[in-house]
Amino acid sequence: MAPLPTTAGTPRPVAAVAAGDELPACPPGGPTAPRRPPTAPPGAGACRAAPTRVVPARPVPATRIAPAGTGPSGGRRAPAGGAPSGGGVGLAARPGEDADGYRHLGAYSENDYAAVGATLQVRDTGVRRRSNDFVAARVMARADAAGRTRWLEAGWTEDGWLDDNAQHVYTYDSTGGDWAYYDQYPVHDGDRISVVVESGPAASGGTTWRAYLWWDNRWNLLAAPTLPFGPRAQLEQYVEVYVDPRRGGRYPVPAVAVTGSIVAADPGGDAVPWRDPAIPTDTSPAYSGYCVSWRERYDSWAAGTC
Repeated sequence: MAPLPTTAGTPRPVAAVAAGDELPACPPGGPTAPRRPPTAPPGAGACRAAPTRVVPARPVPATRIAPAGTGPSGGRRAPAGGAPSGGGVGLAARPGEDADGYRHLGAYSENDYAAVGATLQVRDTGVRRRSNDFVAARVMARADAAGRTRWLEAGWTEDGWLDDNAQHVYTYDSTGGDWAYYDQYPVHDGDRISVVVESGPAASGGTTWRAYLWWDNRWNLLAAPTLPFGPRAQLEQYVEVYVDPRRGGRYPVPAVAVTGSIVAADPGGDAVPWRDPAIPTDTSPAYSGYCVSWRERYDSWAAGTC
């Protein structure tokens, strides 16, 4: 998940998704979430979206870097004293996650792949207003580059700093260091959204990673950063719960269902279900008060309060 914002104040100006400029701009989103799953892979027929607001995040001090491979999520450690955490400087070590407020509920791949996708149920959670609490259901691709973890993630989130008790479609890419919200896609408790993060060639060479949302019977390109690693990366599918250390305690999270999780080995290749043992996978540690229920390891499951 993305690092917490520096403040809940004025967001940065919104810029277009540069790497998706070859696509037509998406028309205003329909008023309700899709009721049918995707009928085509991302690519032909896609349009380009732009965030409605962007909130900057705070970087983590370099002294907080943890060795690669020690935990499931990229570079998010809350500094001592419960100040907002920040991002992209190493993998968070598992022993520190619970103390720092993070609960990562789900799974991550042992090997590298070119795409990940899932259908994520939206739920109205007990995130506390005017806090750094958040809940996010998302997929992510991440890799280490020059000693730093870089990643792209997409899904939905409910954030205490927005102070609106609402859920939002969002992306975060560690190169820009911003939370990007897409409020043209209204989501509410019980809705289901399908998202994909996949790699593909960049116009200038190298690799572009793209985050798509299925809406209005087409793929909407949310973000397309050129990340500093190649076309394959470690993948995650998580429901992430953050408890603001300054508030402590616990808050309720109704069961969030994740279904239809898929991966693709090669850019543009066929997607297959994220299933054990074909996709070697590790799962999150146990956390007090929050649990994962596996219906099918690992493409159908749910997580929340237990």
